[in-house]
Amino acid sequence: MQDSRKKPDSADVSPSVSSSGEALVFPRYAVAIRTLGSAGEKFVAQLDSLHRLDPAPVSINVYIPHGYAVPPVPYSDVRFFRCDKGMVAQRALQLKEIDAEWILFLDDDVTVPPGGVAKLFRVAAEMSADCVSVDHKVVCGFWTVIKNIIVSGWWPHRDRGMAFKVGRNGEYTYSTRQVRAGTMPTECVCFQNFLVRKSAHLSIHYEEERWIDQFGYAVHDELTYAKKLIGNGWRIASCFSDDFVHLGAKSGHLKESAAADAKKLACRFATWHRNVFKTKQGGALAAIAVASFLARQYVIRGAKCLVRGEPRFFWKALLELWKTWKFLHSEPYRSLKPVDMPLPSREAGRGTAVCDCGDS
Repeated sequence: MQDSRKKPDSADVSPSVSSSGEALVFPRYAVAIRTLGSAGEKFVAQLDSLHRLDPAPVSINVYIPHGYAVPPVPYSDVRFFRCDKGMVAQRALQLKEIDAEWILFLDDDVTVPPGGVAKLFRVAAEMSADCVSVDHKVVCGFWTVIKNIIVSGWWPHRDRGMAFKVGRNGEYTYSTRQVRAGTMPTECVCFQNFLVRKSAHLSIHYEEERWIDQFGYAVHDELTYAKKLIGNGWRIASCFSDDFVHLGAKSGHLKESAAADAKKLACRFATWHRNVFKTKQGGALAAIAVASFLARQYVIRGAKCLVRGEPRFFWKALLELWKTWKFLHSEPYRSLKPVDMPLPSREAGRGTAVCDCGDS
C-alpha cells in the first residue's frame, strides 16, 4: 500500500538541537509497528506521539496481516504493508522498504515521548550497544521478590552488572541494582519497544523462529531474539524509563480460557528448550529448573481448578505439553541451529558510530 508522503532525501543523519543550541547528529531511523488493526484510539495516540519525535523518523511503517482491515489514521505519511499473521512473523521481516540504519520496533499501543528516541541513541552511544530495550525496573521489595519467584519463576541473580538474564528455567532473572541504575547491559529485549540496528536485526535470521507462532500466543519470543543477537556478537543495553507508555490495547484477560492458558504454558516450555536446553546453558541443572517451574505452574492450575471448578485447566495443559514434546523431537525443529551459534552473516559488520550526541 502506498501513501502520499514524499520519500526521504539521501541525507545520512537526522539533525536535532540541544538545550544549549548546539547541533546534535543522530543516525537515520525508521519506525516499524506490528498490529492487527484493533487498537483504535490507542493506535492514533501512538501516531500522535511519533509525529512529535525529535529527531523525526524517516518513515513510519505499519505491518498488518493479510485479511485484516487497515485502520483509518489521520496521517498521510503512515505506510501500511501486508504480511503473514503472527507475533514473530510480524517482526521477522526483511524490511527492504526501510532505508535507515536503525529501526524503532513498537507494538501498536505504545506512546513515545518527544525526546525518547534521542535518549535511546544516547544510551546506545554510552553503552556501545547495537540494541536498546526500553524496560521498567523490577520492584525489589522482599515480598515482591518472593511473589515473583513463586508465581512467575523470576529470580534475582548475582551478576549485578547485568539488568536481565535468562535463567535455567527459561524465565527472566534480574539484578537488584536496577533500583539505582538508569541504564545497564542486558541479555533480554522488551518486544513492546526497542531500538536496534537494521544490520543486527537482519543478521540473526529471526524468520527461523516462526515456529513459535504455531502456539497462537508468543511467550518469550523476545528472549529468543535477544539470545540470537548476543550469539552473533551484538550488544544489548537496557534503558529504564516510564516515559514510554504502554496503553494496553489488549490488557485485562482476567478470565483466560483453559485453551489459551495451556497454549501459553506449552510455548513457555518450547522456548525454554530453545533458549536454554539447546544452548551452553543446558544440562541437568536446566532440566531440574524447568521441572520445578512446571511443578509450580501445575500447583497454580490446580488452584484454578478448585476455585473455578474447571478441571480443563489441568488436562488441557497436559495435552498441549505432550504435543509440544512431540514437536521438539520433529525434524523441522531439530534442524534449527542453536540460538547462541554465530551465523555466517555475523561478519556483516557493526555499522558506523551511533551518534555525535554532545553532552547528555
